[in-house]
Amino acid sequence: MKRLLLTAVFCIGIAAVVPNFSYAQTETASPEAKPAVQEEVISPQMQGTMEDLRSVYVTTLDQYRRDEQSYRIASAQHKNVGTIATLNELVEKNKKVQISRTKTLIAYYSAEQVYLQNTVGVDLDLKTKQLTRTKEVIQQLQLQMTELQTATDRVVLDGFSSVFADTRSQYNQVMYGGLALIHIGKMQRAADKLRSVKETLYSMRTSELNALTENEQRGFDEIDRIVDELDAGSIYLYKQFNSRFTEYGVDQNTYQQYVQYLDTMYTQLRKGENFVLELSGRYR
Repeated sequence: MKRLLLTAVFCIGIAAVVPNFSYAQTETASPEAKPAVQEEVISPQMQGTMEDLRSVYVTTLDQYRRDEQSYRIASAQHKNVGTIATLNELVEKNKKVQISRTKTLIAYYSAEQVYLQNTVGVDLDLKTKQLTRTKEVIQQLQLQMTELQTATDRVVLDGFSSVFADTRSQYNQVMYGGLALIHIGKMQRAADKLRSVKETLYSMRTSELNALTENEQRGFDEIDRIVDELDAGSIYLYKQFNSRFTEYGVDQNTYQQYVQYLDTMYTQLRKGENFVLELSGRYR
């Protein structure tokens, strides 16, 4: 019997983007690399929605892991014994784990869809394009779920495994495309926030003093340069995203390149935040 391809594409990356969604880890900027100026206020209603999505995702992922383990045990037993009874058990576990996998994928993409939709700072055209692909994947998975629930034949179930293997790359591209835009959008939002805080502080300082000191003016000028660099970085990433966008999103290699580039941008962002804190007299 063809072995199920149960690669957990839904386990990659979500923790870094939506910390409350999953316990999974990813190759991305560490939490401490993201300074306070990028924090956003999320409405209580949206926070509740995100918590609900997280709960569904974590629950379905846990169930999938249990079902996958049961499938592996049944597969090993049938390989060793090879009776009709063990075959029936294997078919049952095969169906159950594929249903669990599909539910988990639906939960993941539904969560990513809502989070991307509500991420401020993302290029609208690219967001719309990526959300369309995500919606299409969810619809495909929902259709597969309906077909899986009525399937009983071993060959038919093996066929669903083959379909998943064939579409796994597409699903990955949709996932990485959404994650990339969320990361870029959050960086752009952080740059905008840094600019706003700097302008507010500049206005306060100039209203208190007839003139800024040379050191203070230099500090404000440096923040302006940093914000300009961050804006240029976001523009570059969006251009790269648009040029590398496949029919579904971007591949893992492209996403990892974005993450590495964003790491350097976060370094600049931290420097700008420190300048703001120093100029406001709260730097320690």
